[in-house]
Amino acid sequence: MAINTLVTIKDAITAFADGHGQLQGRVIFEADDHRSAYITVENTYPLLFVAPIDVQPTRAMNIHTLRVYVYERINDDRLDVWENANDTSLILRDIRVWWNDYGVDEINIVEDPIGQFGCDKELDNLVGYFADIRFEIPSHGRCQVPVDVRPLPPPPSCEDAIQIIEDTLGNRLYTNDIPSGATETQVIGDSLVNLKDTASNIISSTFIPAQGSSGIIAPDALLHLKKENDGTITNLVLLSNSATNYIVDNNDISVNGTLQFDIHATEALDIRLRDASNNVITPISVTDSGNHATIVLPTASAPVGATLMKTGQTTSYRTGDDGDIEAGRATSFLVLASANPFGNTKRFTDELGGETYTNNIVIDWSTYDGSTVLGYYRTLSATVVTWNAAIDGALAISVGTFTTGWRLPNIVEIQNICKWDTLNLSIRNYSPLNITEPFLWSSTTLGASTTLAYRTEYYGIISYQGKTTTNKYIPCRNFTVTGTTLT
Repeated sequence: MAINTLVTIKDAITAFADGHGQLQGRVIFEADDHRSAYITVENTYPLLFVAPIDVQPTRAMNIHTLRVYVYERINDDRLDVWENANDTSLILRDIRVWWNDYGVDEINIVEDPIGQFGCDKELDNLVGYFADIRFEIPSHGRCQVPVDVRPLPPPPSCEDAIQIIEDTLGNRLYTNDIPSGATETQVIGDSLVNLKDTASNIISSTFIPAQGSSGIIAPDALLHLKKENDGTITNLVLLSNSATNYIVDNNDISVNGTLQFDIHATEALDIRLRDASNNVITPISVTDSGNHATIVLPTASAPVGATLMKTGQTTSYRTGDDGDIEAGRATSFLVLASANPFGNTKRFTDELGGETYTNNIVIDWSTYDGSTVLGYYRTLSATVVTWNAAIDGALAISVGTFTTGWRLPNIVEIQNICKWDTLNLSIRNYSPLNITEPFLWSSTTLGASTTLAYRTEYYGIISYQGKTTTNKYIPCRNFTVTGTTLT
C-alpha cells in the first residue's frame, strides 16, 4: 500500500475538516474547472473545495500544489461580507496550524500560503478566500515503497470558540474567535439614529446606547411667507407633523390715493383701459415701482372743429395782430400743448419718436387724431417736374419699411407746415424740414380752370400755374399709430 501520496494528503485534509467545528465536516475534492458544478446553493456552508493544480517531480521529492477554497454564504443585503470573509481567512490559517501540529510525517508544507479574496462568479451569494498550498512528498524507488501507514492523529480536543453577534432581527453584526480557555469582554456598539424629513434630508443625528431607548423630538418648522419682491408678509412656526392654513389678505387697489376695489391675493390683475365710449385704449407705457403702477395713455384724439394751429409768427407789429395774440392750437409752432404718443411735446419727430431722421421722415403730431398722423418725406425731388410727373413720382416713393401709401400733399397740408415768420429766408426754412425751395407743387387743382394747379411761393404766398410748367415737390403719407409703433 503506497503512503505519502495525494490520497494521504486528501485523508489528512478530510480529518482536518471533520475536526473543525466551523466547517461542519464539509469538504469537496474535484478538479478546479468543475468547481461551479459542485458549489451550489444546496450545500451546507462554510465548506472546503480542494483542487489539484500541478506537480513538480524531482529526484528526491514530488511537490504537489493544491488550490484550497473556503466558501461562506452571505445574506441578500450583503452586510455580512466582511465578517464572513474574515471567517474564511481564519479557516485557511487553521489548515497551516493544524498541519504543523498533526499533519503527516515527511509531508511538509513548502511555504506559507498567501490567501486571495474573491466572490464566486456563478453564485454571487458566496464569498471566501482561496490559497495555493504546496506539499513536499518524498520520492520512493521500487525497493523503497513504504509498507506501513501511520494513522492520522486525532483533531484538537478543545477548539477555539466562535462568537457571533446578531441583532434582534437575526442580522449578523460581526464574528470573532475566543481562544480555548480564555475570557473575553465584548462591547456592543451604540446605535446611530438619523432623523430625516420626507425628502431624505438629515435633520439631526443621535446615538442610542445598546439595549437602551431614547425619545427623539422632531424640531418645528419655521415658515417665512414673503412677497415676490422679498417683502415679508408673516413668519410662522409650524409644529412638526402638523398642518397650518394661512389666509393671505386681498390686495387693495387705489387710484390716485383713493381706494377703489380689491383683488384676490396671488391672482393676476387684468387692467382694461377704455374710454367713455367703451373703446379699448392701448397705453403708451406701463411702469411698476414697488406698489405704484404708472400707466401713460395716448393723447386724446382732437374733437370735431378743433382749433387751428398757430402760424408761428411771434413778432407783433401792433396790438391785436397775430404776433400779439398768437391765436391757435399748441404752445408754439414747434411745441405741442400735450404729449405725443412718445411722451414728449415735440410737434415734429422721426417715425421712432426721436430726432435723428435717419429715413428723412418727419412726423407732424399736430395732425394726430388718436389713430393716424400725417408725415412728410423731407427730401426734395431731384429736378423740377410737371404737375402730373410730381403726382406720379410721389406715388412711387418707397422709404424703409414704408413702401406704399406715399402721395403728393394737398395745398392745406403744405400750408400747415408753413411758418409765417418773415424773419426766415423761406417759409419752410426751419428744423427739421429745412426746405429752402420756395416753389412746391400741391395736388390741388384750381376749380375755375382745371389746367391750373396750386403751388406755394416765397413767404407763404399761394399761387397757381399751368400743370405743364415745372416745380419741385415733397411727398407725404398717412401713418397708422398703435402705441408707439407707426405703420
